[in-house]
Amino acid sequence: MQCVGFLPSGLYPLFDITSSGLNRTFPGDVPNENRFRDGAYYLEENFGMISIDWKKEDPVITVRILDISGQTAIEKRILLSTLSPGGHR
Repeated sequence: MQCVGFLPSGLYPLFDITSSGLNRTFPGDVPNENRFRDGAYYLEENFGMISIDWKKEDPVITVRILDISGQTAIEKRILLSTLSPGGHR
């Protein structure tokens, strides 16, 4: 997952999560360097999922990369309050 950290003041933060097609893997491959990458990458077969917990005072958005069996390989939580101009912390 990436958060672009060079946004001018007053703009919304930008998050990007990318999953593979379930029929395409890159085992042994190493992704290009990316100074905005936040955390690990997962190169086996995977798919993405987004869930939102609206019951929290500050709703929590959870983005996940899951492996072919549905187990979480990567997880990132984002507070809804950070998705506002200048909100990324």
